[in-house]
Amino acid sequence: PGVRMGVLALLLAVVACAGLLAGRGVTPGGVRAVLLGTADDPTAEHIVLQLRLPRLLVALVAGACLGVAGLVLQSALRNPLAGPEVTGVTPGAVLGAVAATGLGLAGWDSPAAVVVAACLGGFAGAGLLWLLTGRDRGDPERTAVYGVLVSAVLAGLTAVVLLVAPGELGSVVQWLIGSTEGRVWQHWNLLWPWALLWGAAAWLLAGPLTLLRCGDEQASAAGL
Repeated sequence: PGVRMGVLALLLAVVACAGLLAGRGVTPGGVRAVLLGTADDPTAEHIVLQLRLPRLLVALVAGACLGVAGLVLQSALRNPLAGPEVTGVTPGAVLGAVAATGLGLAGWDSPAAVVVAACLGGFAGAGLLWLLTGRDRGDPERTAVYGVLVSAVLAGLTAVVLLVAPGELGSVVQWLIGSTEGRVWQHWNLLWPWALLWGAAAWLLAGPLTLLRCGDEQASAAGL
């Protein structure tokens, strides 16, 4: 495990450096000068510190959050294929954001409102899966099947909303595929508190989640 963590940390550092160096307008030497505080070019400082750096941080932390979400779901549902996109969470979040935008309750000029709508939609999608599984929640295979069905229905509803108001909701395609385009410090400030909160919660739940992966009988015998 220690060697793997070291290799992953090295790869992460390489990716971070590539994210800062990639692109036009600033040479690698200019990026290094900005990071060392010796640059005298305000344009280079703006590109590196106001455009590339926040985009890099948002991409890395958002990816880490997706990884943690998948790990939690795989442990809780005891299914290695479980993930937010096949348990109703991601499709519900997309539907919540799209519906709230279409109804005028949220907009792209108020990202916090869109995120709240997406969270409510994600909880609704997960709740729908919970209700459908009923007493079969202990069956990983049946839960996975219900999850795929719930995700398909929610994705279909999103497509219907987009067809009803294509002009008004054309920009919400980024909620369907994801994008780091135009990510700035405002998005980072919106992301990191939630990432820290739920990352800490997942860390505290590591013990119970490990027991759940062993099965309901073993978890009950251990007092969970």
